[in-house]
Amino acid sequence: MIAIVSALREELAPLLRRAKIDRVIDRRFHVGTLSGTAVVMTVGGDGLQRAENSVRDLLQRFDNISLLIGVGIAGGIDPALRSGDVIVAKEVRGANGTWAGLSARQSVVIRSVDHMIGSVEEKRAIADSTSER
Repeated sequence: MIAIVSALREELAPLLRRAKIDRVIDRRFHVGTLSGTAVVMTVGGDGLQRAENSVRDLLQRFDNISLLIGVGIAGGIDPALRSGDVIVAKEVRGANGTWAGLSARQSVVIRSVDHMIGSVEEKRAIADSTSER
């Protein structure tokens, strides 16, 4: 089974509309199929801590997860990214400076923040503060 997690309901909504949902567990975990593949989908909330907690809860409830996919609109702080681009993170950085290293062939840094970013100026400031390790 594939697990799909997003921070916001709006990010998961297009997939939920396309999926055949068989059941919803605890009003959080939508279990069914997407294009014939078994899935469980959930909205975890924004920020690194909420993402960690929701993924931990999901993995404790479902022991047959073979792949975990994070989906979302990703704030677009890198001017080279375009709408519809698919990216694979090599690390995820939290708003408090914490980060998790990941392994991927071709990847980018994903920066998590604890609030919605509304202005171009704030996105640029975040992009400027995100340097390669």
